[in-house]
Amino acid sequence: MQKAFVILILFISISCVYNRQDVNYTNISTGIMGLVIDENNKPVPNAFVYLYRTPSSGLIGPADFMEKTDEKGNFLFDVPEGKYYLVVRKRISGLDSGPLRQGDRVTNYQKNPIIVTPNEIKKIKITLPSRTLILSKKMPSGEAMTKIKLKGEKIGRTKLYLLIYEGDKEKKSPDYIQEITEDNITINLPINKVFNIVVRENMKDKIEKNELYGKSGPFVSYNLKEIIIELERHK
Repeated sequence: MQKAFVILILFISISCVYNRQDVNYTNISTGIMGLVIDENNKPVPNAFVYLYRTPSSGLIGPADFMEKTDEKGNFLFDVPEGKYYLVVRKRISGLDSGPLRQGDRVTNYQKNPIIVTPNEIKKIKITLPSRTLILSKKMPSGEAMTKIKLKGEKIGRTKLYLLIYEGDKEKKSPDYIQEITEDNITINLPINKVFNIVVRENMKDKIEKNELYGKSGPFVSYNLKEIIIELERHK
């Protein structure tokens, strides 16, 4: 009985520290402040925001830091200087952990990593789509930081799909998929591997007429590589 009581107290203590509910935000001098919105620029309350120190886990599983957005979609981390990778998740269950299920919403901050310097509050805004594709494969992680810039026609779009194919040819099914809503994206790929990258408006097998589309590759990944993808309407 005494052992069970000690375990319960320890669990409660860890939970309080992890959620950082006792932090006096007015005294924070170094950290990350942000706003989570949907594709209609409306705030997303009660979403969980996670910080990882490295992408080695694929940005899944337990995070190093976690906060929950308030009713206006705001969040604030009191963290030391350093490099962080940010992920936002909102599960239908309302829980802060557990396997993702159909209908859950999740997105990675597309300008990862976030660099926090001493005495700086880094301010960011991140879009959490209303509908999120649940995938069988996670996005790759590695040492090759790859920056992707989208150029060309972007009128009227709210989101696109980033499709990544391993190897020197496109296959019927991409190896990795991620929704994107910004023109500048940073991903981490395994170093010295060959990839093809496609950006398009939908996930149908065939590219439709007038669909916004662009591609790059094949290319070999290496650190700080920059890729420019021209988007145009498919004819």
